Amino acid sequence: MSKKRAWSAVAAVALLAAACGGGDEAGEDPKFGIPSPLATEPGEHNINLGITCFADSIGAEVVTLDANLDVNKQITDFDNLLAQGANVLPFLPLDPNAFEAPFERAEEAGAVVVELYNPNSTAPGAVYEDSRKAGEDAVQLVAEQYPDGATAIVIGGPPIPAVLERIGGFIDNADSAGIEILEQADNLQDNVEDARVLAEDLLTKHPDAQVVFGFNDNSAIGAGLAAEGRGLDLMIFGINGTPEGVQAVLDGTITATYDADQWGMGYQAAEMGAAILAGEEAEPIALDFTRWDSSNASDWSPAEERCDAQG
Repeated sequence: MSKKRAWSAVAAVALLAAACGGGDEAGEDPKFGIPSPLATEPGEHNINLGITCFADSIGAEVVTLDANLDVNKQITDFDNLLAQGANVLPFLPLDPNAFEAPFERAEEAGAVVVELYNPNSTAPGAVYEDSRKAGEDAVQLVAEQYPDGATAIVIGGPPIPAVLERIGGFIDNADSAGIEILEQADNLQDNVEDARVLAEDLLTKHPDAQVVFGFNDNSAIGAGLAAEGRGLDLMIFGINGTPEGVQAVLDGTITATYDADQWGMGYQAAEMGAAILAGEEAEPIALDFTRWDSSNASDWSPAEERCDAQG
């Protein structure tokens, strides 16, 4: 059964339930609203592609607003989307604590929130990655390469739970592999050029660094470019499995990128939100990481091709 037919079946059941007294909301058509934290970030772009793919498969509208890493604007965007009639909002809050009241407003409006990246979400739906697993795996790879211990720098990002968990997975397990964390600095602008400048400064201060762990691919690529400019051969890890990250693996700029399938996260979040709107119950979904390195990066396929393959 195709996704469109599957949705039609769900909608028909929901409409029947509404006719029998199950409530008006059960038969409401989905309109997706995305108060995106940073729509230009590659991983976030893939999430939004996944949401749009599912929406297209059922003929639903999608409205996306970009907060550009501004929490206050994201809250305003959230409320604007509710005002525009969005009734399914799958997204990553920049500050979950700031969205307690907005979540309540969504509930009052009969809208369904599906929160991303937060396993402890209070929203009706949740899809998240096991954020610490990438860092744990990177520690193991470093231990194999440097069995007598290594030195590392860490590039974090905006202080949202998923980012803190990602770098925590590396930092909290470093001692077990004899990895000394020389310094952590944060790429708050979340782009390659700022990460490159940041990494150049870190490598100037710590020329003995052997490893860089970045919270995402932009940060890892920036560090890789800085290392290449200095003629350094470092182990460099990113997260998100973006096209840019995979290409950086293929050309040797970084060692690996970890992919929790942001496209799939967006698709499943949209699907979950539509199901909840139709009166179904949904359990949180946890997504596993895939490590893309020199052994398998050539097998990776871009998010743009996954929608067609979904059928």
